[in-house]
Amino acid sequence: MLALIGTGELLLLAYATVLIPFVIGCFLMWILSLIHCLRNKTLTDGSRIVWVVVICLTHVIGACLYLLFGRTGDRPLAAAEAH
Repeated sequence: MLALIGTGELLLLAYATVLIPFVIGCFLMWILSLIHCLRNKTLTDGSRIVWVVVICLTHVIGACLYLLFGRTGDRPLAAAEAH
């Protein structure tokens, strides 16, 4: 059966087995960061709107930026003022 599959098909199959999980993972990260941003009670309304726009317009890059920098609002205000 493998004799009927050419090099191009094997490369496409190998590429698809790596690409499809990566794309699904990126999509899930994008959705989860958007949901987290919308539910994050420590963000102000203005910063929440800005982060939602950034996440929606820049997709995976915006999701990564939010997860790296935007979640700093996760800390309660009392804990943030103590430091």
